[in-house]
Amino acid sequence: MTRITTHPGEMLQHEFLVPMGISARALARAMKVPPTRVTKLLRAETGMTADTAIRLERVLGASAGFWLNLQNSYDLTREQVAKAEAYAELAPVVAA
Repeated sequence: MTRITTHPGEMLQHEFLVPMGISARALARAMKVPPTRVTKLLRAETGMTADTAIRLERVLGASAGFWLNLQNSYDLTREQVAKAEAYAELAPVVAA
């Protein structure tokens, strides 16, 4: 069975904010976004947007691509798990 990958908010919390001693509110201020954008991301209530990824790149140094790839991976595995039975019924198209 496919395991759902880490949500980018979880990665942000555990690999960046906690080790750096930065609060969600301080990060939001640095990013010049409402604090709710950061807190919802940390709670996995919302996904990573291109705008948020670019802002994180500027303030934390990890590339926007890194953040968007995390979101893509999360979305893909979540969909694979949620619809595993439907996808299992699909077969490759064969040329005639």
